[in-house]
Amino acid sequence: MKPIKGDLQTMKEMNRAAILRLFHRKGTLTRVEIAKLAHLTPTTVSSQVDELIREGFIDELGKTDTTTVGRKAVQLEITRSKGYVIVIGLGGQTFTCALVNFHGEIIHVNEVPSVQGNDAVGHYLSEAIPRLMKQAGITELERIKGISIVSPGIIDEQSGTIKLSRGLQLSGFGVKAHLAAAYDCVIEVVNDMNAAVFAEYYYGLNAAYRNVIYVSVEEGIGAGIIINEQIYAGSNGAAGEIGHTIVDAGGGMLCQCGNRGCIETVLTVPYLLKRAQIAAREAAGVGKGAGKGAGAGANVAVDVPQHFEDVLAQYEQGAEWLQPIMQQAAQVMSQLMATIYNFMSPEMLIIGGWPSRSDAFMQEVKRRLAAFPFPTETGSDRFVFKSVEQHQILAGAATWLLQDLFGGVHFSQRYS
Repeated sequence: MKPIKGDLQTMKEMNRAAILRLFHRKGTLTRVEIAKLAHLTPTTVSSQVDELIREGFIDELGKTDTTTVGRKAVQLEITRSKGYVIVIGLGGQTFTCALVNFHGEIIHVNEVPSVQGNDAVGHYLSEAIPRLMKQAGITELERIKGISIVSPGIIDEQSGTIKLSRGLQLSGFGVKAHLAAAYDCVIEVVNDMNAAVFAEYYYGLNAAYRNVIYVSVEEGIGAGIIINEQIYAGSNGAAGEIGHTIVDAGGGMLCQCGNRGCIETVLTVPYLLKRAQIAAREAAGVGKGAGKGAGAGANVAVDVPQHFEDVLAQYEQGAEWLQPIMQQAAQVMSQLMATIYNFMSPEMLIIGGWPSRSDAFMQEVKRRLAAFPFPTETGSDRFVFKSVEQHQILAGAATWLLQDLFGGVHFSQRYS
């Protein structure tokens, strides 16, 4: 997001953002209702709303049905068809391109398998947007008011550059410059975890929360951080890039980054699947000298998992041969959560990704967390297992972009 300026223009931008927030929450509103809920003067609301109508962001629906004496109020809502934003999620497995209206509603979406490398991703972006517009029946380019690219990795939001994304093999990829030649609109590039924590903060949480951290564990591991109601990306956009923190200094599996013992090799899907496949083959060979530590001398009937969901299913069923792997993962997960909590002291730490899909794993992590020393009372509600789904991340990125389109660069005014 753009930096906040301390002047009257900033107040105007914040008021516009507050009005956007209200419409997203309430749907239709009158000017009187906006003034009351946003704690703004009727004059300010009238001025802001009239400007937003002229700019094509808000529509007048007609007068309210009321039995009160006096002039009927005019119902307003964010326009549904005069303008759109496009959000593209660059995932490890799939790329998702979505057309989103000003309500944050996804109107049309398509998915393709992901590709890697600057050239291949650039080619995808060049083709994806016109293809989406054609599929959605949008012929006027001026109706596209903004484009947001959501990517894992280290992002320079100011220049719109993906500085590094190992999973997608991107380095120094100037996304904004690549698209700006063809599209005369607002273009933003945001980190996927920042978009995820923004979506959860903006739509899902109690308005009292000011400090929230979201950690997702899937193909990789990363975190989105909100401090005092602002996204924290760090001085170089790398805040939350925790996947290559060393947790096994004695060695461990070789990580894609070239080091051994990274937290990704203990917690993420590709490495856990690989570990589970090795352990399953060893367990099946017990009694023939091919394995050790999985049983007591007789062959064990084990289905070698082909997909990670197979691993979770067998773990939930209590497969003994999986216990050492999942116990190590639970220990590292609980240590990570305790470290984040002690260091950052968020009001809520949300864990998403595969851990939120395994009841057995969640219970084991919670059991281990209970043994950690915390400087203050944490309460069970401080740790939440809940995934922010891809469509929610896209909606979050769209809302982030819409706030900038509305001139709102700050999202501290939240309404329940």
